[in-house]
Amino acid sequence: MRLNQNVIVMGKVCWLVPYGKNYVEKYHSWMLDENLRCLTASELLTSREEYEMQKSWLDDKDKLTFLILNPVSVKKLSDSGAVCACSSVSIVFSLCRSEFGSQCESNPNSKVSDRPICEWCKLETGCLIGDINLFIDTENSRGEINMMVASEEQRGKGFGKAAYNAFIFYVVKSLKLKEIIAKISESNLASMAFFTKLGFKEISRAPVFSEITLSKQLDSLNLEDSNFEIKYMN
Repeated sequence: MRLNQNVIVMGKVCWLVPYGKNYVEKYHSWMLDENLRCLTASELLTSREEYEMQKSWLDDKDKLTFLILNPVSVKKLSDSGAVCACSSVSIVFSLCRSEFGSQCESNPNSKVSDRPICEWCKLETGCLIGDINLFIDTENSRGEINMMVASEEQRGKGFGKAAYNAFIFYVVKSLKLKEIIAKISESNLASMAFFTKLGFKEISRAPVFSEITLSKQLDSLNLEDSNFEIKYMN
């Protein structure tokens, strides 16, 4: 969705960033994992198809996606002195310079700009944790959410809950939706427990697909105490 193409949602535990082209290869490497595809009900795509999918997420007004970054890892990268040599400077790089007073340099005229990905952008992908998406049903004023923390090492550390809260903060502030639903496989007990703890309630079952639909109303959410900040980068 072009609405969030230059948006970063900042929180203490995670940042949400738009799914840029520089992340496609990393995302594709995640989805080569058969277990992860099974958990997320995803199809195996070629690298080329993954780039096409990234573009569709950007252009489709009914899809919203963010990737999840670990801000601690980003801060370490910011302090490393890495150079961003891409012709189109990473918005995470720009944010680090404005937020942290980073001494990292932007050098789009460098010889490395001819490479598919520069030093900064390559290292930036190492800060990725997972993704969070919304399929928007404007007619019914609701969205279907799905998300993943890709690395098993990062699971159980609060990244999923933090990413969900940051995402809902952005959705409520930016979109006119009344309800969020999650469709979960009956065998995915971890996701069932996760969304139930967030206040989702079961509203239907589809035995043919072994799928349960959970729902949460957004009308009564109180965001006044939310510690998130939406940054609009030029």
